[in-house]
Amino acid sequence: MVAGETLLIPAETCDPDDSTCIIPNTTYTATCVPGGLHTYNTRFNDTRAKIASKFRVSLDSITTIGNASTSEDDVLEADAQLKIPQCSPSQCVVQPYKFTYGTYVDLAEEFNTTVGQIMAFNPTYNYSHEADPSEGPVISMPMNCVNLTGNVTVIS
Repeated sequence: MVAGETLLIPAETCDPDDSTCIIPNTTYTATCVPGGLHTYNTRFNDTRAKIASKFRVSLDSITTIGNASTSEDDVLEADAQLKIPQCSPSQCVVQPYKFTYGTYVDLAEEFNTTVGQIMAFNPTYNYSHEADPSEGPVISMPMNCVNLTGNVTVIS
């Protein structure tokens, strides 16, 4: 969030259990992301640990900007570009999607993708700035992101 920004909060955007809107605090072991984009633009307050959670990959998979040494919880500079390791062969179907309700966590679960992939495909999208309460904006939605074989190569 940015100071002065107007937030539009739809009623009951997630399951009413206080956790479904939040990326789970899980230790992931995957070393690459199936399908999707190979780069990610950092956001305000991103850390290597947060980015790893967004993409459901291990912390070691997320390299730092310019190979600078950072801890997992150091806040990274916003709008810097990171390479995200991609699995090969893999794919995502990408389609326009009218975003009218929910959170990226909800969408990632529904469309078999990750929060990070949705953010990577829509790096300049800001729901609060672009939302029209009467109709949602269109975003690029990666869907059904899968590895095409059981034996993948990591492309970094």
